[in-house]
Amino acid sequence: MREKNKFTQWIRHALLLMAVYFVCTHTSTVKAMEYDPNDGQAGREEIAEQWALENTEEDDTSIVMNDPRNSTNVRRCGIDVSKYQGNIDWSAVRNSGVEFAYIRVGYRGHSDGVLREDPYFRQNLQNATACGIKVGVYIYSEAISDAEAYEEADFLADRVSGYNVELPLVIDYEFCSGSMAAGCRLINCNQDMATRTQVCKAFCARARQRGYEGCVYANKSTLTNIINGNDIACNGYKIWVAQYPYENCEAKLAYSNYSCWRTTSYSGIYDFWQFTSSGTSVAGIGSPTVDLDFWYDDGTIQGITGTSIFELSKDSRHITCGLVVNGASKSNLEYRWVGYSYIDQGYFTISDWTAGNEWLSWNPNRYGNLLIIGQVRNANYRDQVYQSVVTMQSSPHIKGKCQMPNPGGGYLIGFESYDNPNQSYQYEMLIYDCTLKTWVYTTGRCNVPQNNFWTVWKPQYGYYWTLFRIYDSNGNCIDEQCYGFQNIC
Repeated sequence: MREKNKFTQWIRHALLLMAVYFVCTHTSTVKAMEYDPNDGQAGREEIAEQWALENTEEDDTSIVMNDPRNSTNVRRCGIDVSKYQGNIDWSAVRNSGVEFAYIRVGYRGHSDGVLREDPYFRQNLQNATACGIKVGVYIYSEAISDAEAYEEADFLADRVSGYNVELPLVIDYEFCSGSMAAGCRLINCNQDMATRTQVCKAFCARARQRGYEGCVYANKSTLTNIINGNDIACNGYKIWVAQYPYENCEAKLAYSNYSCWRTTSYSGIYDFWQFTSSGTSVAGIGSPTVDLDFWYDDGTIQGITGTSIFELSKDSRHITCGLVVNGASKSNLEYRWVGYSYIDQGYFTISDWTAGNEWLSWNPNRYGNLLIIGQVRNANYRDQVYQSVVTMQSSPHIKGKCQMPNPGGGYLIGFESYDNPNQSYQYEMLIYDCTLKTWVYTTGRCNVPQNNFWTVWKPQYGYYWTLFRIYDSNGNCIDEQCYGFQNIC
């Protein structure tokens, strides 16, 4: 009896220890997920079942083997990955027929709102692009304001600027599930559809400002009931819809590859469709399954990944520079050059939109600090403009020149400078006779108490050039301009 009691006590202690272990391990798992909300494969599958039940329609029973949106679009096969796919053999992925991939760069904490990086994004971007796979990037969003949307777009753009990212920057807009739902910022903010839609559009607008296309990822229910997917699309941004129509398929495994698929029942405009989280047909993945996607390529994604300005030469009176465009075919691009004057506080056009205008050779006709802005756009989508900026300190010095008849005979000739610091400049005028092919007049270098200089000259019959020069206090010529005139009356 005593031995039986000892055995009973031992069993009770063992059960108590097992219970404590379960509570501790379960608690630590929930805490870890709080900082990386449902981006793991398990998390996405959990939501996938919910999406399937929400979004499957009874009449969606036929297998469709063509583009559900437009038969002229090119249907491309892709995947989306994060740290949960582990180390990926991207060469094997490419050999499996994958043409594009979306790579997670980071996420915002679902309760604390802190932005964090995905530890695998750099190696995924580098290795995927090295294998010729087109890539886009996404961030798991918990943005509840325009400012946070801008911050998330900048978070992506800042980290991918050195990579060849040809597809959009994506805001992954989805609610937390399961144990994380209680602390979810997107749920607790209680925003209406218009406000949530504006946050998504703010992200896309910021992405465009940074030189990338903007895109919103969400499931069908969210695009229909939580945010206005068509409003986003009608503003020129891209939509990536997620819907897993498992319930109408004979088996869930039928969606494990690209060969068995049907249309999503989402009726809005979209460019990408994530149709399963249970893909098994792609080799090289470090996890048992991976999300599979289609891209219905209609040619509207420009592929411009960024711009920069190459300065060939620049001084105070001239600039030669070119606009470098990354990631796009140059055959359908238009360029424009715009300036901004800090003195005038206004913009001005240097050269307007035209093809082949990527180089600028310009002598500024304005004085002071200038911004030189190079802009580029696709001729078919002219509302999307990308640009880069360089600065220039323009010092042409000579502001204007004049020649007019003098009441006492001859001509009154003069010119004006922008300034004359401490009356230190010297002014000079020289006149060249085009008939005699020689210099026939000079004032010599003169100091004047103002910033303009005049002289009277009585020319003979013929054609002339007047050369105006300004010298600094060290005797260096800092500007010169010519003016042609004729005396044939």
